[in-house]
Parts: sequence; structure tokens; C-alpha cells
Amino acid sequence: GRKVRDGDCMHATHIAGIIAGDVESGIPGVCPFCKIMNLRVLENVDGEGRISDSAVLRALKYLSLFERSNGKNLVRVVNLSFGKYQKGKAVAFYIESLTKFRDGILVVAAGGNEDSQRKIYPAAYPSVIAVSGLAASGRKASYSNYGSWMNIAAPGGEVREGREFAME
Repeated sequence: GRKVRDGDCMHATHIAGIIAGDVESGIPGVCPFCKIMNLRVLENVDGEGRISDSAVLRALKYLSLFERSNGKNLVRVVNLSFGKYQKGKAVAFYIESLTKFRDGILVVAAGGNEDSQRKIYPAAYPSVIAVSGLAASGRKASYSNYGSWMNIAAPGGEVREGREFAME
């Protein structure tokens, strides 16, 4: 793990901004009328950051409780902006259940930033859309994980001289 500080969830905040943006600021995002529910799964354990399966399951259970009066899901899309190398059977089962029952929820997850083909979970679960990063050139971002388990690539930043730059 690594030391946890306030503000350590910058990737998820960045993605939420891309999704919903802010219409009033003139940066509407790709779905300006979507509502975002932020659920934090990064736990502080003895000063170290950790994402446990139990924290992920609590968050997924919480969002699955939101339903319309007709019993269908109120939450339509879940973005999981984290990953780890260990599979969790309970997390895989819960995500698969979310995607298959009660109208299904679309689950999207970050594919990781280690420039590796090694699978990251939850992105590598079969019922999840795994997203890799693209550089401004349209090629794989230098840091982005890759492989046949990835489903789609999206614009991201690029690292030059140890600093990250947004897409141009």
C-alpha cells in the first residue's frame, strides 16, 4: 500500500468531471444532465491505502439499493476508477449480478496505469468494460495497461518528463 492523504481519489474526480462536467461553467461533460454518486472504497489502514473486497462490496450494495418505484435500477452506470491484481469471487459475482438482473447496470472500470498486460480487477471481469488510456497521438498512453482483455480506449493524459499532461 501507500500513504493515504485527503485528495487521493483524483482519478475518480477527474472521470466524474469528464462524465457530468458543469453546464454553468461552459464545460458540460459527455452527459451534462447525469447525476454523480461518489462512493469511496479506498480505506486508510494504519496509514496505508487499501481497497478491500469488503469495501467494494459495501459500495456496490449501497448503490444497488437505489431503485425506481417500478423496482428497476435507478443507477444505470457504475464507473470503478481503481484496480488491483487480485480477483475477488464475491466482487465478481456481485458485479455480474448487477449487470444481468433488474434491467442491468453498465459497469466500466479503469484498466490500470502500469504499462502492463497483466490483468487488473475489476476491469478484467467478463461483465465489466475495461478502459485503457490514449495519448494525444491516438496511440496507447505510455502508462496505460493493454491487452486482449481491454474493451475500449479513451483519451487520457500523457506523461512527459515526469509530469502528466491533459489531452491536446
